[in-house]
Amino acid sequence: MNADEKQLKKTQRDLLKLQVHGSVVAADMRRAHQNLHIHLSEIYFWWKLASEQGDYLEKEYKKLGKKFKTVSYGINFGPVLWLVYGNNNGLNNRYADRFSRAMNAMHMSVNEQTDFYKKDSVNKLSNFIQQAGGITALAGYAAPEDDLFVEKKPTNKIVAKQEANKTQDLLKQSYMLDEFRIDKKDIIPFPAYVKTTPENFSLLLVQRTDAGFNIVDVDNDSARVNFVLANALRKRFDLCVFSIRPMLELIQTQCLPKHLEGLAEKLVEQTELPDEKKKKFLSHRRVMYRAQTKEFILSPINALSGVVSIIKPYFDLVLDGCDKDVYMPYIERNQIEKNLLRNFEFNLYDTELKTLPIPEYPELNTASHVLNLRHRTQENEFQNISFWPFYSSLEQPQDQLLINPDYPLIPKWYAHIDKDEIKRVNDGFLEKWLNGHGTYLVREPHTILKVTFGDTWWVIEFVLEDNEFVNVDQVKILPIEVSPKSATAYFKTKDFIPAIKCLSDLQLTKAIEKQRDEELDAFDIGQGIVLQEFIPEEVASYKGGVWFELDDNVLSIKFCTDTLGGAEHMIYVPTVDKAGVAATQPFYRYHPDITMDETNLEEIEQLIDDQPELIEMEQ
Repeated sequence: MNADEKQLKKTQRDLLKLQVHGSVVAADMRRAHQNLHIHLSEIYFWWKLASEQGDYLEKEYKKLGKKFKTVSYGINFGPVLWLVYGNNNGLNNRYADRFSRAMNAMHMSVNEQTDFYKKDSVNKLSNFIQQAGGITALAGYAAPEDDLFVEKKPTNKIVAKQEANKTQDLLKQSYMLDEFRIDKKDIIPFPAYVKTTPENFSLLLVQRTDAGFNIVDVDNDSARVNFVLANALRKRFDLCVFSIRPMLELIQTQCLPKHLEGLAEKLVEQTELPDEKKKKFLSHRRVMYRAQTKEFILSPINALSGVVSIIKPYFDLVLDGCDKDVYMPYIERNQIEKNLLRNFEFNLYDTELKTLPIPEYPELNTASHVLNLRHRTQENEFQNISFWPFYSSLEQPQDQLLINPDYPLIPKWYAHIDKDEIKRVNDGFLEKWLNGHGTYLVREPHTILKVTFGDTWWVIEFVLEDNEFVNVDQVKILPIEVSPKSATAYFKTKDFIPAIKCLSDLQLTKAIEKQRDEELDAFDIGQGIVLQEFIPEEVASYKGGVWFELDDNVLSIKFCTDTLGGAEHMIYVPTVDKAGVAATQPFYRYHPDITMDETNLEEIEQLIDDQPELIEMEQ
């Protein structure tokens, strides 16, 4: 390798490092905005207290040696800002004016809600700034300063071109074709006259009879074969990057299909928490890794009820060396849904770390783990996945909904159903419902549905008008095992539909009569080569397929996904009453472990060493 080639390789490696670092910097900027909101809130409440101390503030302002004018928009907070920041920390007249205008809006909010701000005042005021769009928006300027890294929606023409390019690119991944595995019992002997494409593929229309299969027609047109092949490849979770498959499966359990993505933000609920009366919080869904149980969880924050999805990867290799609670930023979870899952495009992305866990990020007080995913053919298209600790330097972490381990789920209906029967529900009801009624999810008549679970039929009623459901659909389903009595429950439509839909999207283990004795030597973990179907030990508890359990408060759905990289899944969908009020009994609000910010520790220790009188003043 000559010098030019070495330099080119180094340049390429440096670009990858910069791209990985880019997602961390973007998140750091969001953290910086959050820290600024907290700091200005602290300044405001200090000013409020200090302004009651006689002429204390006026004396401090005189020490600054500056002249301050009255302003037309209310109180001039410039003096207190210069008092805090001094002359050598980057504050200028432009920022002082902007912050002062924002603090007037903060002042108005505090005066209008005196009782609300009596407790946890700094966090509440910083949340007020965030919800208002940031400092710049609160100051009355047109564009908020938090618009950095906000995705701009492309035009329809650009979207169409991108979609077409991605589909064609996927077709070029011919090496994936070797990954198709067919069980010998499923191989159908066909005569030699069946012609194939140069890659040895063909489309066959067959009819199954008591005597076997009859070939009705054969199609070896490369364009049509490639189209069908691309769709088959597109939906194969077992072909995606091993280290991210569990997280993709987790997010898929609550992911809306492509044509409904515009409803995702509209379906985020607002919750009034018991310890935060007279204020509602947005209950965004968050991916969290809980170190104590080694589980990944997708559930709403700031919530009393909601869908809780939990996965336990078969091998604890997803986050390398992670011994603390960490979370995926909301913006990345949203990008994964949009770019990788809704169009089933995760197999378009690859990484240098195909079979290894996501590595720890080496810098202090920043991301915990970062993985760079790169488009297989479009080199400039990539997706970063990162996890972050709940740092003590930020405001207290928002709690996250979990299933209560002490909740006594005593099912009034249960069923063990094979994955093929679940597909019948998808084909017989869900696809039709999503295409015909899905766009009305946010409208009042469509927000809840009624399901009667029987022994061979599910009866699904929807569109509630004048306290009666006007639409009904019956779906035939043949369980392996089922409770003798049927049961009826109401669900929020946005909760129930994705939870059932994902069962036909993911590669579930097939129901088995007894546990298969397959050893891990069937796999070469280092190379990620799967030699045969993997039925994990966890399946033994319910023999593959899907286990459903329903009581008055929650529907529990348990299943496993097959092959290396799969996981044990648990989904808990709360029931609701006919008015749409969700049950809260099975859930509790988990507060993640807090990670001490190491630079903060150093700063605190240095401050104590340099200014011991601060301790005396505090005492």
